[in-house]
Amino acid sequence: MDNSFECEEPTFKKTNTPKKKRAARNELTTKEKERVNRKLFRQEWLNHEDFKNWLKKIPNHKLKCKCIACNIILSCSKSELEKHNKGKKHSDNVKSLRGLKNMSSFVNRPSKTSTKELHVVKTAEIKLAAFFAENNVSFQLIDKLTPLLKEIFNDSNTA
Repeated sequence: MDNSFECEEPTFKKTNTPKKKRAARNELTTKEKERVNRKLFRQEWLNHEDFKNWLKKIPNHKLKCKCIACNIILSCSKSELEKHNKGKKHSDNVKSLRGLKNMSSFVNRPSKTSTKELHVVKTAEIKLAAFFAENNVSFQLIDKLTPLLKEIFNDSNTA
């Protein structure tokens, strides 16, 4: 009686199913699987001259980054970022970003005006809006009335 054990390679049935379909089903052998070298996001790209104005890291995702100019997700390979940077659509989007102001500049009012003056201005605006709505005044008339009110009350901070 022979006590030696021989281990045979498992044999798979030869199939006519295409490789792409078997890959989708996760049925490929280890020899058939292609090795993928994935690139991770690098923090230094945020300071790179070509990328710093439009590149953004996606939190909790090491393999992807975002172009805030084009609003698209990109893979983290420097060659792909450089290729994207050279695109015409991206260049146009970056140019349009340069003229934009930060939202905080619209929301924050200058600190020179006091809260009492702001309250007076808001009250006047609300009263005018209520008057226009109550009397069914057209928008075209309102657009023409605004410069007139500013001209009449030029010495007032409220107008």
